[in-house]
Amino acid sequence: MKNFNYLFGILLLSIFVFITSCNDTTHLLRIAPQEGDHYDFNFSASMTGPMSMDMEMGVTYDILSVDNNEINMAIAYTNMSMDMSMGDQSMSYDSRAPGGSDFANLMHEQLGPMFSTSLKATMSDRGKTITAPDIASIFAGNPAMQEQMEGMNTQMETMFVEYPEEALKIGEFFEVTTDKDDMSMDAVYTLTDVTETEYILSLNADLSGLSEDNKPITGTMKGTLHVLRECGMVMSGDITMDMATEEMNMTMKLLMETKKS
Repeated sequence: MKNFNYLFGILLLSIFVFITSCNDTTHLLRIAPQEGDHYDFNFSASMTGPMSMDMEMGVTYDILSVDNNEINMAIAYTNMSMDMSMGDQSMSYDSRAPGGSDFANLMHEQLGPMFSTSLKATMSDRGKTITAPDIASIFAGNPAMQEQMEGMNTQMETMFVEYPEEALKIGEFFEVTTDKDDMSMDAVYTLTDVTETEYILSLNADLSGLSEDNKPITGTMKGTLHVLRECGMVMSGDITMDMATEEMNMTMKLLMETKKS
């Protein structure tokens, strides 16, 4: 479970990207929302392997202030649904219509507090986390759940990519290395194209680590991100992650969409 949570965190890390433009030939990667901006972010994940899973989640971001290159925001999880199957067993949950099974009731009992809480976070304009959202605090009355979410706090510290100081031209790239909880990711983000309205980034990453029973895990992650030049936000993207252990292979596909309102 620890490794799965981290791999899911890696996917999140790969998609929370804000970018602004320097000029027509070089492009300076910086987080640059405006105070008062509101973003609705939705993503869906589909996993195939020994266990199949389809999952959707909605998150909102409200920019509270931008001060001295620091961005303060409020983050809220609005909904989550999942359908899982393994062998002849299947389970479903939808936070918007909870209930219907013991599994769904248990999931909502554990996760329900997430959908009525707003968390604060602060980061620099280069994407370095200054204050991560304290997800574990949501579950103060549930010690078991709080312990599980402590790991998510660590993952959220690397939710945003820390960008290089230098501006990039088309075809140039920057590298990001992440090491957390016996897992590592070496990622390369390349500015592949610039259109009148979009920046287009490709993502290529190698993953490695150890499972909970100390067996090697290897994998790759590839994807494309479309960034709206007007607001510097990743408005859509797709990522595919392939993972392998001695016992199984797993593929996860992630689609995302962001709307500004």
